[in-house]
Amino acid sequence: GAGARIVAASGERWTLLVTSDMGKGKIRGGNAKLQGIKNKVKRVEIYQKMKKETEKDQRKQRRIRQKEVEALGEEAPRPVQRTLESTREADDTFVGTGDDEVAGEDSLDEFASHFVGASPPRVLVTTSRYPSDKLLSFLEVVVDLFPNCEYRKRGAVPVKQVVQAACKRDFTLLLVFTEKAKACHGLWMVKLPHGPTARFKLTNLVMPQTISGHGRKTGHRPELILNNFNTRLGHRVGRLLGCLVPHDPQFRGRQVHKSATPIPTAVARCCM
Repeated sequence: GAGARIVAASGERWTLLVTSDMGKGKIRGGNAKLQGIKNKVKRVEIYQKMKKETEKDQRKQRRIRQKEVEALGEEAPRPVQRTLESTREADDTFVGTGDDEVAGEDSLDEFASHFVGASPPRVLVTTSRYPSDKLLSFLEVVVDLFPNCEYRKRGAVPVKQVVQAACKRDFTLLLVFTEKAKACHGLWMVKLPHGPTARFKLTNLVMPQTISGHGRKTGHRPELILNNFNTRLGHRVGRLLGCLVPHDPQFRGRQVHKSATPIPTAVARCCM
């Protein structure tokens, strides 16, 4: 059946060898090179051999590190952890610190007035048509999170008219939350009045009242932390996210609101 498994024993050590996926040329968590081997017995044999070689190499590396620690003590080099960031390939579009070209573009882009303090943020929040009660509850948290943030019921009004009305009322950002199957699914963020527009996908949502021991937000201005927005596109998206909060935070916070992707992360920390 779909959940069938074959288990083999070696001494007192039991190892999960085969699942139903292996009969289709796949090994769960195995190497892609094994997918072309149609014989199940041969595939399992090669898989076990590869696994033993990997474990042997790992034991060898551990012994080498142990000898370094015994010889050098605290000065022994620490092993580099294998993370998404450490294994990321170099990109020609990476933005370094002190880049004069990027600094010149930043002084002329759509977000320049915000970062020089000329236009404090005013955020208008709305939804797709006919929002559910669950989405409206989430928007209460969003409006409470960001300062100068207001919610307006959209109804059947087209987004174009919403943008025009927001510009007349001097809003600087428009957030349109969308949902699917009565669950918040995505976010359209529009920098007013002339763009740009970005769309973000929401894959997991945990409401603050469901977090054990959560604190309460105060009226301090929040801090926005941007991590790993290093490419030209990431730098531009980071500046767009920076327009959500004032550019003069009050650093006294412990409560953290986080929206993350595997590599770039954005953290809005509300001060307590």
